[in-house]
Amino acid sequence: MKLDSIGRYISSIYRHQSILINKYFEKYGFGSGQYIFLINISKNEGINQKQLSENVKIDRANTNRAIKKLEKLGYIYTVEDKEDRRSRKSFLTEKGKEIIPLVIKDLANITEIMAQGMDDNQREKLLELLQLIEKNIMLEVDNIRKDKCK
Repeated sequence: MKLDSIGRYISSIYRHQSILINKYFEKYGFGSGQYIFLINISKNEGINQKQLSENVKIDRANTNRAIKKLEKLGYIYTVEDKEDRRSRKSFLTEKGKEIIPLVIKDLANITEIMAQGMDDNQREKLLELLQLIEKNIMLEVDNIRKDKCK
């Protein structure tokens, strides 16, 4: 039995979800490249860039660009870490705190769009399978990175 490419579907879903996210969040001045950072900062006030990158699984250069954009838009601010002067901690501004519930609501709407026609068991199974795929691909990438360091 020939299987379809899992990656093709994941790629298509990612591209189309990004279109929706960009459309939903254009009113705030940011898009699919920044919302994940805003959400993560809201859940982890005072987080530093290294930990933020690890949490969202995005490299530090992209994290830095997202932070700068969110700062410029007035949703977050950063301060120097008193214990490690090379590190900066990120916090939500009042403007950022005001839009978090709206952003979460928009993300829930997008999730509902993606899960139309699924019952709770199907959603749960899909999440289990996606977590397994993520674990597998991340392990392989880690192995590749380890081989490069040798």
